Amino acid sequence: MKLIPYGVSFFCFVKEIIRLYRYCSYLSVDVAFGAVVSAVFFGQVLDIPLQFSSLASLGFSVWIIYTTDHLLDARRQKGEASSQRHLFHQRNFRLVVILLASVSLIDFLLMFYLHPAVITCGIILSGMVMLYLTLQQSLGPFKEIAVALLYSAGVLIPSLSLKTTSLSNNELLLFGSFTLTAIINLVIFSWYDWMHDLTDNHSSLVTCLGRSLTKKILVLLFILQFTLLTGLMLISIYQKEVVVLIAMNLPLLILFLFPGKFQSEDRQRFTGDIIFLFPLVYIL
Repeated sequence: MKLIPYGVSFFCFVKEIIRLYRYCSYLSVDVAFGAVVSAVFFGQVLDIPLQFSSLASLGFSVWIIYTTDHLLDARRQKGEASSQRHLFHQRNFRLVVILLASVSLIDFLLMFYLHPAVITCGIILSGMVMLYLTLQQSLGPFKEIAVALLYSAGVLIPSLSLKTTSLSNNELLLFGSFTLTAIINLVIFSWYDWMHDLTDNHSSLVTCLGRSLTKKILVLLFILQFTLLTGLMLISIYQKEVVVLIAMNLPLLILFLFPGKFQSEDRQRFTGDIIFLFPLVYIL
């Protein structure tokens, strides 16, 4: 009989953990943490020690960009948003804006502790981000590609800005595969969210090109990705790193092949976002 209260307590604990993760996901905390993990991964690949300040600044910056993007969408939305993520930002708009201002101040103060090369690259990337936020509504089918490129550039800046030697072809291909992973990730999200985007009048690759054509594009992207990774596995010295990238892409392939199993917004987001934490295995 004593097992029942313990069982109930454990169930409640798991329920609270899931609820906490859901809020972290709505606030893009998992995305920011994934960017930091990926940056550490590439720092180890290039054998470049990274400052804590540059990693913290990267995490805050990614969170600021994603949160600003969601707030802009929530502000433009007429009526109640259909997706839980945008609905959360609508209902908590003022609180999230205050949080955004506080994090932005911390991120600004961190600039004084960054390496000059990191600051220079960060300023250039910030200009590109501002351009994206300004042109967001006009990007149409290129929105996901633009976000993936900015995300990948942010992940690579802490290590690439401090690298004193030129990049090898294998390193470039490794970075290209990571960027392709980010593109596939975002295109799959838009593929799942197409009905929400249509309802809320948000432009994406799927709303512009349709689900059928987007599906064909995803097939081509997966073929390109696994061809690239197979080639890297055979000719490069980065076998372990390639295994990490393969592991990151397999859940995306499962999301694509079995859409009926991931209709829940929480389930698809968890599966798609958690892949950027996979490099933790390599790091540890």
